[in-house]
Amino acid sequence: MILQVSLADVPWVHSEREFRVEEGAWGTVYQVDRDSTDRRLTVWLDAGCGVADRRLTITRTTTGERMELRVLFMGFDGAHPGLRVPFVGGRYEIDLERLISCTGADVRLDRRPAVPERTELGCGTCRVVLEHDSLGVLLEPLDLCCGACASGGVEDGGNGKASYPDGQQALERAVVSAMDRPGRKGPRRPMTLDAVGCVNEHGEVYVRMEQEQTDQVYLVEMALMHVKGWSTAWVSDPASTDGRRPLRSMVRFSLDLRPSR
Repeated sequence: MILQVSLADVPWVHSEREFRVEEGAWGTVYQVDRDSTDRRLTVWLDAGCGVADRRLTITRTTTGERMELRVLFMGFDGAHPGLRVPFVGGRYEIDLERLISCTGADVRLDRRPAVPERTELGCGTCRVVLEHDSLGVLLEPLDLCCGACASGGVEDGGNGKASYPDGQQALERAVVSAMDRPGRKGPRRPMTLDAVGCVNEHGEVYVRMEQEQTDQVYLVEMALMHVKGWSTAWVSDPASTDGRRPLRSMVRFSLDLRPSR
């Protein structure tokens, strides 16, 4: 997946070599363009397959200003929309699945000749610009700095992001119960885990734990896929029956699991 980091609003940039791009704990990051004339860094994020949690630290070496960026999406073997963000110091998170689902970018990936198109859309929590031309599709969230592009979680913030409205304890009980099904064993010991997942338009969740993949961690991942009750992300849509169109969206949450007996 291509990530463009725009330097257009950064003063006194003499060369892209002033910036250092470092990868996080997951995935591989390649800086593929060091052209100092286009005022942007172009980085390739290895999408892989399944739940993708890509973390970048971009540092301006001349000033020490640092941008920490976390991009959450579902990886697969195929083309992904590109993503453009401005270089702004601070920590930011982008739920790319929500942006793709809301804008219809996944159905615009054909590379047929097209009149260049630039459209600003609202995805319920933020605004996003969709660019479409013969080279593909690129998304640019406009509300990065206020956190509106971040993923959902267990708590329902009332802002149209995916959530588990029954609450944290109900989710943990449901996970333990799913692990205790016939032929399976629940947690053998207390476990505190951090998870990243994608809730699709039907409320089904696909999860990956951030901890080392052990047998018990794998069982938790499998159990989560049987847990019902997730509320999908949504955007207002007068054409829908209830005025809401469900979206794919990423979620981040933690689990504090205890053996059931």
